[in-house]
Amino acid sequence: MVITVFAAWGYMFTNKEPGALASAGIMNLRYFTVLSNIAEGIVSLVWVILFLMKKSSDTIDRAKYVAAVSVALTFATIAFFLGPIYGHFSMYQGANFWFHLIIPIIAMLEYVFTGGKVVGQKENLIAVIPMLLYGCVYLVNVLIRGVEGNDWYGFVNWGLPIGILIFAIMCLATYGMGLVLRLLRAKVSKGDKVSSDTTSCD
Repeated sequence: MVITVFAAWGYMFTNKEPGALASAGIMNLRYFTVLSNIAEGIVSLVWVILFLMKKSSDTIDRAKYVAAVSVALTFATIAFFLGPIYGHFSMYQGANFWFHLIIPIIAMLEYVFTGGKVVGQKENLIAVIPMLLYGCVYLVNVLIRGVEGNDWYGFVNWGLPIGILIFAIMCLATYGMGLVLRLLRAKVSKGDKVSSDTTSCD
């Protein structure tokens, strides 16, 4: 995960034609996709370091959950909203093949099957905060500086009220995906416990 995230980011950073909804250089940090994937990479790196030191951290486990939910939002947004608008082929070119598809899928599977303790309702709400903060900054930037050159996702194409509605829906979708990941993790965790108890009885 760590190697893939930063290799893909390096490719996007240095590529003069990074693809749709991507920018070369530091400007690629304006995209939620890039920010969420980098966050996933950083949290994974910290997790690996702790693992090698034979230590564990509930905080990092929670952070992995929040990061997994954020990249899951990226996956769903591209697959079901922006992909149909701009074309799925263009959405999965270059580094975005990894950022929009591979890394989110791996992150979700990783959390469900190896995510440590099952997080609670509090963490589910916290998982919405990255999207909420990004959406607020995005819309304020559009309001202050105008749509031209600042509405890079095109969410305000249908007017500001629709743009606000889209972000509200995305926040709800983030919460929903977090809930699904929590439930799947709980089911897998319960299955692991039952299996362990059965082995002990044997």
